[in-house]
Amino acid sequence: MIGFVAFEITGVRWLLLVFPNIFLWFWVFVAWRNRFKPAMEITYQRATIVLAIMLGPKLLQETILHIWQLHPVTIMQDFFTDLWNSLTG
Repeated sequence: MIGFVAFEITGVRWLLLVFPNIFLWFWVFVAWRNRFKPAMEITYQRATIVLAIMLGPKLLQETILHIWQLHPVTIMQDFFTDLWNSLTG
């Protein structure tokens, strides 16, 4: 949320990388733990490890969406439009 607010105020895209939102994915981990390993305790060390593991893919996602500005839906639309046009001539 901090990165989003800072980006909205300044318009500087790299701020979205400095403050990635991994809150959702941490709670996905908590839901997984509650469902499949309810006896597993979430310690400070375990939470740090989980968050560190989640940070890599999240930073990649933030880079693709906000720095490179590649949006998967647009890429898929372009691909299928080009495919359709090549098939139908």
